[in-house]
Amino acid sequence: MDESARSLHRSVISRGSDGSVRDRSWLLIQLDHFSYLNQKIEEHGYDDLYGFLEPQSTQKSGNKKEENISYISDRIKNSQKQIYLAPYIDQNHWQLLVLCPISNVAVWFCSLHHKPTMHVKNLVKR
Repeated sequence: MDESARSLHRSVISRGSDGSVRDRSWLLIQLDHFSYLNQKIEEHGYDDLYGFLEPQSTQKSGNKKEENISYISDRIKNSQKQIYLAPYIDQNHWQLLVLCPISNVAVWFCSLHHKPTMHVKNLVKR
């Protein structure tokens, strides 16, 4: 295994602060989709409008609520985009949270019509 593959493996398979193993191999597929979406946004000149929140930094598993909230707050404060796309996975189903901090609006998209979890609601309240 070359060094870049080892580095990617370390970032996908890691240990939580409690010592538990966290397998986030689903991120590899997600990163590919976001890379494509980001490329299209840049091609059309909207990169100053849209920002992305990393799914591994907003998930409940392996993260403390305070860490999630801090990540979202810092990202919004430092990049100052108008719209943030935050993919979220719950029970192997992808959903999308769209945040518009300037308008103080949050929109939840779920093809199965699931309501946002309490974890997501708590992230948005802040």
